Amino acid sequence: MGTSIFLRDYYLPLLEKPSSFWGSDVRAYNDNIEQRIELRLGSDIIKPYEKVRREFIRELINRFPELQGQRVDVFKDNGLYKKYDSFEL
Repeated sequence: MGTSIFLRDYYLPLLEKPSSFWGSDVRAYNDNIEQRIELRLGSDIIKPYEKVRREFIRELINRFPELQGQRVDVFKDNGLYKKYDSFEL
């Protein structure tokens, strides 16, 4: 079994790559990303973020070369109940 990868900001998980081979995709948590962007840049930036969400998440994942070529699932939050998007890197 491999190791898990987490990208957190102030204890909020932004990205996660579980170690389990059953959950092999990268997970991005949209509401947590939006919250951190809003706290740092203000609420006016949320609409532009929604238009460039995939590119923004790709930039975050570029910090981890071992994640290249993975599929990304974008969930509302880390409850994993509502999926917003899926795409390949």
